[in-house]
Amino acid sequence: MNALESQGLVELFGREDRAELSVLEGRPVRWSGRLTPYGHDPRLRLAEQVRAASCDHGIKRWQRYLTQEQMEPVAYGLWLHRMTGAAAEANRLAREYGVAHSPAPGSDVR
Repeated sequence: MNALESQGLVELFGREDRAELSVLEGRPVRWSGRLTPYGHDPRLRLAEQVRAASCDHGIKRWQRYLTQEQMEPVAYGLWLHRMTGAAAEANRLAREYGVAHSPAPGSDVR
């Protein structure tokens, strides 16, 4: 179980639902889920969080300070992004801040 799922924000689809989606997509779907009603609430606060970010023009990057609790869902999101073939962001978060998402042993998420 991941941080978002344990907080009741995301409902992951089971093997049968992913098999149906795989047929519809014409390719294997290894992970799929949807926001629960509770998951929609944090999404509504996203605009406020984006406004709180600041641009460091010296390094040409946007910065947003996060609590440890906020970093866990970010690590999970970057892990999902890494599963699509883009690992740079997840690797940097793990290297610089020691925060990474690892699926639970025995889960069918690869």
